Amino acid sequence: MKKRSLKTRIQKTFIIVLILPVLILALVAVTFFYHTISDATFEENQRRIRILSDVLENEIKRVERHVVTFAKGLDLISANGEQLSNSIKPVIENHQSIYEIKVLNEKGIVQFVEPYNRNEIGRDLSYATFVRKTFSENSLTWSTSYLSPTSNTPVSSFAIPIVAGAIVVTFDISQFTNIIKFHSDNSVKIAIVDKGGVFLSHTDHEKYQQRQWEPNSLLIREHLTNKPDLEHYVVDNAQQNIILGNMIYDTGLMVILYQNRSEYLSPIRKITIIFAIGLLLFLIPIFFVSIRTSNYFFSYISDLSENIHTIAKGDYKTNIDAKGFKELIRVNNDFEDMVGKIDDREKKIQSLNTELKDKLAEAETAIRQKNKAEDQLHKSHDTLLAVLNGMDSTIYVADMQSYEILFINKYMADIYGADLVGTSCFESIRGHKVPCPDCPNEHLLDENGTPTDGFIWENTNPISGKIYINHDSAIRWIDGRIVRMQIATDVSEMKELEDKLKQAQKMEAIGTLAGGIAHDFNNILSAIIGYCDLAIEDFGSTSKRL
Repeated sequence: MKKRSLKTRIQKTFIIVLILPVLILALVAVTFFYHTISDATFEENQRRIRILSDVLENEIKRVERHVVTFAKGLDLISANGEQLSNSIKPVIENHQSIYEIKVLNEKGIVQFVEPYNRNEIGRDLSYATFVRKTFSENSLTWSTSYLSPTSNTPVSSFAIPIVAGAIVVTFDISQFTNIIKFHSDNSVKIAIVDKGGVFLSHTDHEKYQQRQWEPNSLLIREHLTNKPDLEHYVVDNAQQNIILGNMIYDTGLMVILYQNRSEYLSPIRKITIIFAIGLLLFLIPIFFVSIRTSNYFFSYISDLSENIHTIAKGDYKTNIDAKGFKELIRVNNDFEDMVGKIDDREKKIQSLNTELKDKLAEAETAIRQKNKAEDQLHKSHDTLLAVLNGMDSTIYVADMQSYEILFINKYMADIYGADLVGTSCFESIRGHKVPCPDCPNEHLLDENGTPTDGFIWENTNPISGKIYINHDSAIRWIDGRIVRMQIATDVSEMKELEDKLKQAQKMEAIGTLAGGIAHDFNNILSAIIGYCDLAIEDFGSTSKRL
């Protein structure tokens, strides 16, 4: 594996540490400029389209008010052609955007048109949706845009109901081209479009007239129409235009302002390029200064490394050029002091090493002896445990304060059928709820708390009914506390044999006594009988009478 260079790593780190804050600052600055210029451009475009929309809307509303005022005093039944012409001409002359004004009867038939056009007289407009809506709702209604059949220019109309008919006012949308051009420039294009996205008026009117301005213009128009105010919208096409749109109230027309994204961002690009060049000119000197500084530093590090390598071999002489820098001179002096202390410590370490070897040998001997003693202790423990488990007596150890059983031998575990360690002796062995009243604990310690010679006593176990001779003594447990050990021998059979022996001895004594009494009685009886026989012989017949 190839070893990495610390010098290269530190140089890169140093450069990154210097450059990264500058780059972050540059990014923040460019972002700030971007948003500032973008917002300023957007606000300027908003201002343009608001002004233009207000101008167009005011013009259209002014025409509406004029026509509405004129229509209120118009009586189609009594008026003749000359009267209508004299009334309508001033309206057209005051509004250049009006293309023509038609007067319809109640059936939607054209009765009069100004400027006069013979082909329009008698034309039926009742089929037009906006005309039908005007008659049915008796209100002002706008039409969709369409091409004038006479001039082939885009127009839009609105109808106003009058007595026995209606007035249709047609606007020439192309008349607004000069206003649009006034608010446009080389980068910003403005147009008026209808609901179908068709150009009715454009900055380049001759070029774009009656063209559908974008394949997705209907989608954009729908998006902008559903918003309550001007919207910032980016068209997803190759040109990437920035679009603003505003509806002209009830007309169904929309003023569209769009600007190519590259032209929109052109000032930002220029500032970014200038900023990048300035940043580059700032970073180049920093780069060379950092390289030169790191070379100075690593030259000293190289000398220091060689001296350390020499010291590692056991040569404590140092020769380092501090390059005239006070910080490096201080490091050099500290390094020489450190080398001197290392030399002294090495000598002390050698002395301590010899002493440590001796101590280690002694420790190894002590460890061997300790291991041997532990082995003997384990053997003694195993021997003692074998002896205790081999005895035909119940042996247990219990705490003298809590009465907790700490140990029982195998013989006792077999008798009780369970390991009683952890339970209380008075409950598990004697079946009591409280400590036994005849507990021998008080006999095992003297008034100074010193273990006595022990206590031997006899009792009958309440659970098994067997008679035990108990040998109790106080011993020191493995954790240092004084505990009670009891060795209990079952003497029930022995007691039974003793009772039988005593009974047999009693019967034997009674038999001996009875035999002696019978012998003595026989002796007395023999004497009596003998004396009686003698008496009979002496008295003869007298005895017979008796």
